[in-house]
Amino acid sequence: MTKLKLIASGFFWNQIGRSIEYILIYLFSVLIARKLGAEINGIYAMVLSIVYFLFVISSLGLETAISSTFPKLFGENISAASTAFRKLLIFRILSALGIGFIFYFFRYKILDLTNISHVVFDFILVVSFYFLLRSIISLFISFLTAFFQTRTTSFVSVLIRTAELVAGFLIIQSGYGLNLIFLLLTTTALIQLGILSFILRKELFSNAENISVQSIITLGGKFWLNTSLEFLFGKQAIIILLGVFSISLTNIGFFDVAYSFAQVLNVGLMMGFFGVSIAAFSSIESKEKTLIKNYWESLNRALLLLVVPVFIFVIIFAEILIPFVYSYEFSASVFWVQIFLVTFLVTRILGGGIAADYLHAKGQAKPLLISSAVSGFLGIALAIFLIKYFETLGAVVAVSISTITISALHLFFLRKFIDVKLQIEFTVKLLLISLLSASIAFLICRFVNYWNPIFSFGIFFFVLLVVFSFVKPLKPSDTENLLHIDERLHRAAKWFTKNTNPELSVLTDRQKWAFAWLPRTQCVVDIGCSNRPLMKLLQLKSNSVIGIDIDIDALKALNNRNPNTTLIQAKAENLPLQSNIADAVLMLDVLEHTQDEKMAISEAWRILKPDGLLILSVPYKGLFSFLDPENLSRKIKSKINYPYHKHYSFTDLRRLLFRLFKIERKHYGGLFLTPITLGLNNFFLKHFDLDISKVLNKVGDIDYDISWGRMSYN
Repeated sequence: MTKLKLIASGFFWNQIGRSIEYILIYLFSVLIARKLGAEINGIYAMVLSIVYFLFVISSLGLETAISSTFPKLFGENISAASTAFRKLLIFRILSALGIGFIFYFFRYKILDLTNISHVVFDFILVVSFYFLLRSIISLFISFLTAFFQTRTTSFVSVLIRTAELVAGFLIIQSGYGLNLIFLLLTTTALIQLGILSFILRKELFSNAENISVQSIITLGGKFWLNTSLEFLFGKQAIIILLGVFSISLTNIGFFDVAYSFAQVLNVGLMMGFFGVSIAAFSSIESKEKTLIKNYWESLNRALLLLVVPVFIFVIIFAEILIPFVYSYEFSASVFWVQIFLVTFLVTRILGGGIAADYLHAKGQAKPLLISSAVSGFLGIALAIFLIKYFETLGAVVAVSISTITISALHLFFLRKFIDVKLQIEFTVKLLLISLLSASIAFLICRFVNYWNPIFSFGIFFFVLLVVFSFVKPLKPSDTENLLHIDERLHRAAKWFTKNTNPELSVLTDRQKWAFAWLPRTQCVVDIGCSNRPLMKLLQLKSNSVIGIDIDIDALKALNNRNPNTTLIQAKAENLPLQSNIADAVLMLDVLEHTQDEKMAISEAWRILKPDGLLILSVPYKGLFSFLDPENLSRKIKSKINYPYHKHYSFTDLRRLLFRLFKIERKHYGGLFLTPITLGLNNFFLKHFDLDISKVLNKVGDIDYDISWGRMSYN
């Protein structure tokens, strides 16, 4: 697997796994808030804030240090890093035990100093053990993430969180409280640690090269100080501060709901980028530095496209969403939710998250430290002042200001290394599209007087897609970058990308795919070129274009006047070209028409240079291959001389190609619309002399873009 594909796979599984895990954790907190009320939710939030505080203090920044340094030190060889990992694991366990024991033995002193409710400390023993387990699990996951081994860890994490959610529901339904809930969390953490230990058993016990980890711990220490300062402006620190100021547990529960609801949208939509993005930036920086600027800006636009519409919808419909997710008891949190969403929207416009990831990957601990120190102390100072006069609302404002401040500082330091631009025009366009769609959805819901959140979002999403069909916010360069990483992302991005070359719209979808796959070349040969407009577009990707077809009238219809384009009448089985002349050969819907397909493939191989590229498309032996119009006509009319339109299975193609070619990429497209649209167009041409191919081709192209796997027609 290439480095880019490895990164893409890591991104994909990390994004899927961590996003689902985050949502499951959030649903667990929703379960507690809905079933046990705001006050109990306040206790739950306070206890977890203390756990997170202990985790931050004992982490020593090892997770970030591993993500930043391991890809550079060990490449893709996870076994080579085993000794370093074992040393760091022992170091983490000792530090976590030390912090845990200190906290446990001085818990009453801490209680008196902080003025936090005694109720919270009833859970302190199980909390201390839970914190220790989560600390070790976090190091295991960061180690696997550094090597993009995210599929297994994502599956395990999702499985554990699902079990927690189901068991938590049963516990609450049975009438039990937080004691059993925290015991459940500790048990599942112990199970997850056991599974991860089994997965990494070789790395835990193998004898690899002895490597010093002093530099990694030192770098981690710098990141640790940064993480500790970041904690000062986070939700957990503010919750602890609310407890210090004797704000009621009910209001703390409201604050937790408001922040958590906004954060699940902010983080849940892109949770999987954390860690992997640091490793990806680190890998690209060391090998393909010129790609960093474009990669960062494309990633920023993609994230904005993901979050802006959702944020706008939730801001407008917050009054019906909060009671729907929690209960009407939490309606007081609506305004705070809207403030947090506006805050997170501003941070995403500033490149929040991915700006910090690049600084982490580059090992720039000082800018991160300065950013966290300034924003952290600003947040605490504002919170102490504002909570005194405005109570919980003051905490909301303090968190918002400090959050925007750190994103602005991260962007400031980032631009000292790469000259990235804020996506202002892109964001304004997205905001207008989202506001228009949300407003239309709001008016429709008001007109029918039906305010169900699922119905509202369905209307919003439908209107949004209609608007996006006319207004395309992404740049073509974004989709090109995504094509080199992952075809699934490329296909999704195409829906949001404007076609800057109007000539592409006249191509069939197979020709569009071939054109997208074709790299820049010195010489490309299109076998069976006919009179397709693709011939003109090939001049954009190649210095020399050779078109070959058996139909002389089709070649004349091309009306070629370009000196770099050569048209030749010839059969695919006998090409009048010298060997090793072409960098790429296209055979689009040609092979099934040849009399000797093996000879046609051999000729394509002969004229290609070593490591040359062959792009071909053929009908596939899919579920509806029997609908082939040419074959149906042949059977109906029983004309022996009527040309037979052959369909191929993947096995057929592999047998035909394997002696000469290595298959590197394939796409199954279309289920049954392609033959139907082709047959309809032929019918209207023959009986009514009416060419409706443009309309029908668009319908067939939509079907072709969808990969139906082994059921496909092409």
